[in-house]
Amino acid sequence: QQIMGFFLETAANEKEHAKRLFKFLKGGEVEIKAAFPAGVIGDSKENLKAAAAGENHEHTKMYPEFAEVAEKEGFQEIAYVFRAIAVAETKLRKELVPILMN
Repeated sequence: QQIMGFFLETAANEKEHAKRLFKFLKGGEVEIKAAFPAGVIGDSKENLKAAAAGENHEHTKMYPEFAEVAEKEGFQEIAYVFRAIAVAETKLRKELVPILMN
């Protein structure tokens, strides 16, 4: 139940992050050039470890870098949102650590 709850909460948070960012799009077409890690599905413990690594990457590297680029390009509000999401990712990772310890 605890593991299921974590993944459901994480999915809900990721959906909210996407909604916040989607609001900045103004229609038309968006060209995206990016790489995305295509992990594998393991057992629950492996999946939790992968989730922890992903949350760590998002709050220490990915979202701070996104915020920096947005700020340099003059998108202060978007930079703020990226930083806020990074904080949320920190919270999710902290919630995950006790689950991994069990």
